[in-house]
Amino acid sequence: MQTVLLITSLGVIAGLISGNQVFGIGRDYQAYTDFFERIKDFGWESLIGERFEIGFGFSSFLLVSIFSSEIVIYGILSAVSFIIKVYALRIIGCGFWIGIFFYLTRFFPLYEMSQLRVALGASLVMLSFVLEDRGSRKLALLMICAGITFHWVVIILLPFVFLDTNKRTLLSVFVLTLGLLATLKLFPSTYFSNAAQLFRTFQYYEIMGFGGADNINYFPVAIFLDLAIVIGGLYFWRFTSAIMKKILIAQIFSFAIFYALIEFPILAWRFHDIFAVLMTLYVSAAFGCCRTLRRSVVVYVVLSSALYTYMAFVKDPLFGIT
Repeated sequence: MQTVLLITSLGVIAGLISGNQVFGIGRDYQAYTDFFERIKDFGWESLIGERFEIGFGFSSFLLVSIFSSEIVIYGILSAVSFIIKVYALRIIGCGFWIGIFFYLTRFFPLYEMSQLRVALGASLVMLSFVLEDRGSRKLALLMICAGITFHWVVIILLPFVFLDTNKRTLLSVFVLTLGLLATLKLFPSTYFSNAAQLFRTFQYYEIMGFGGADNINYFPVAIFLDLAIVIGGLYFWRFTSAIMKKILIAQIFSFAIFYALIEFPILAWRFHDIFAVLMTLYVSAAFGCCRTLRRSVVVYVVLSSALYTYMAFVKDPLFGIT
């Protein structure tokens, strides 16, 4: 009962912060409130032709049918997203508070307060990883499939939920990663054309030019910070748990995607972020491992949290847009 009360309380606080946009108006906030308004005006018809995925559209429709305030609707969806993530961290059973701190400082401003669909999809991905680790494979599959209906980008994580974590798999991932890097770099239009046919949001990115290719930073500090903790995890491979090994393998894959798509910034960072959110589970699970690994994770969390707080509120503010 105390755990339920704690998780619910954290979710309510998160929902109030997000719904009321206490740090200023997020970049994507207006797009969501406009979508809720269209549902009020046109009902089911508003879901036809929208770039938003069906799971998010249906959930929004249900909430609009009950509540009239866009602030409340946004806040509820944000609260649900955060509650699922906190629940996933609770199941892991160690490093609970550092996991919450890491998520709040690195991902919460970007996801729950702005990219709400990705936030909901990411929450179901995190839960699926934890459920599979506990042996609930069918439920894990159900959760990640549900996550795909909130944002299409989640589909890329599906294979990693059920990945075997032996050394042969690790070697295979290195080979596949090099192959993916080469094909994405040489034939991006082939991937893009197929993705545009399957996902309406991808068409929207394509129209925007994927963020443009001007002033590309090929050596972002954020990427190398993540790379450092992954290298550390590979060094301590034999001390890590099965779920941590899966997350490390997923991160290796994400680096290849990032550099293959670096000339298409929106895609590069969107894919990197959806992989990187799994590090919330990694830093929590690390507190069940050896002392040296725990210490390296603490350093990573402190540096990463400081960097992303600076980026979100100072260098390139996510909020304050009117």
